[in-house]
Amino acid sequence: MAMLVFSVGENQEIHVRPKAVFCIGDSGRTAEGREAHLTELEKNGIKRMCKGDPPMEFFPVSPILLTQEKSIDVLGEHTTGEVEYVLFYWKNELYITLGSDHADRILEAIHSSFSKQICAKPVADVAWKYSDISSHWDRICLELKVIKDGSECFAQIGAVAFLSSIDVIIDEIKKRGLPHEDGCFYFSGTILLENSMFHFGEACLLRMTDPVLNREIEWEYKVNIMKSEVQYTCI
Repeated sequence: MAMLVFSVGENQEIHVRPKAVFCIGDSGRTAEGREAHLTELEKNGIKRMCKGDPPMEFFPVSPILLTQEKSIDVLGEHTTGEVEYVLFYWKNELYITLGSDHADRILEAIHSSFSKQICAKPVADVAWKYSDISSHWDRICLELKVIKDGSECFAQIGAVAFLSSIDVIIDEIKKRGLPHEDGCFYFSGTILLENSMFHFGEACLLRMTDPVLNREIEWEYKVNIMKSEVQYTCI
């Protein structure tokens, strides 16, 4: 398993070997937020899996999908990035970095678990100690810009306050007996889409901003389409 390298502060670097990776779904903090997310997914052809207010889900994906490469390879023209914070454990410390739950949206309409597994999951090369930002966590902001034909447009922008708190997520991880030792990564789930629509493009620019400590994490990656025409078959 490839080692991931993160800068933490000006003079510290940590080397983390991924052990387990989960992508969290239906992680909105409020019932209204979860409903808004489900509604916009329906607008994009992704049906609800259950009636009523859905429980938080944890989708396991292979650790080999985590990457800090600046380009990912995909099949088809219907994959998009999804800006998320990513929490992980290392040496008894909880860290936060920035990532993209890149996924095939046609496959997601067929089966969410498969769509999570089919694309690489880019993560940034900078991480913050959660203990440094816990007191102002809800002021952290996320954004995703998509670059298409040389032009940038916002695909997502909003505060992490839309999502379940770190404490709630960690409680759920422990309650379900999921791994939370060194090398375990959890993608947070995502904020709402601009105009409630997926934005497709040839590159994604992610940003996480801390207005209190006046710093940010940025990560940009290209999307290389290996084959444009893909036939999807629902079995």
